[in-house]
Amino acid sequence: MTGVAWILLLIGVVFTGDPRMQQVFRGNYGKAVRRGGGVPVFLPWKPEHAAFWARHLDGFLFTGGGDPDPRYYGQSMRPECGTPTPARDEFELALLKAVMDTGKPVLGICRGEQILNVALGGTLIQDIPSQRPEAAGENHRDNEHRYAPDHPARVLPGTFLHSLMGCDELLTNSVHHQAVDTPAPGMRACALSPAGIVEGIEATDGRFLLGLQWHPEAVAAVEERMQRPFTALVQASQDFKSHH
Repeated sequence: MTGVAWILLLIGVVFTGDPRMQQVFRGNYGKAVRRGGGVPVFLPWKPEHAAFWARHLDGFLFTGGGDPDPRYYGQSMRPECGTPTPARDEFELALLKAVMDTGKPVLGICRGEQILNVALGGTLIQDIPSQRPEAAGENHRDNEHRYAPDHPARVLPGTFLHSLMGCDELLTNSVHHQAVDTPAPGMRACALSPAGIVEGIEATDGRFLLGLQWHPEAVAAVEERMQRPFTALVQASQDFKSHH
């Protein structure tokens, strides 16, 4: 009988702060990781544990949530900026620093994309309606229909995201009022709204560092294309584990 090698892939999923998601397995993020072949591991906001998780987990999913503190990207807080969550900011920045040192894969969703960009030295638009009025008609913060497609995003040719999604344009669901402004060094925009709001960022050196401003996890169970980023995260984690 031929033995089959089975690799357990542990994907760290940062707690969103929503008490309804105390069990990450019940949330959309955890389910998307599991459909992709990974095992989601719930990560509470404990900066002192960041180095441990970075060493022992295989990949990382940074989830949606509130606004990061603008001081981390060198700005004063605008009145429209939401109240920061210091414990989450501190944990995620510590974890990202530790993970960057390992080279392990990272996927960031909504806030997760934003904190990835901040951790690497990029900046954010604190409030799209007041700072980018030309995008007002795109309805980026549709809380009433948070999981329904709101506006298109153009997937830029020649990017990893374009090869992953296999299309030039996506209809995205949208629950945010902040976005990436200047991509961090080593990162580039890979998707844009019609008004030029950054909808996705990725590494320029081929590493699996991918940030998406919309919420693919919300519809990944019924839209195969929206499951692809999570499956790709698990696959990248397996590839990394196999070679290190």
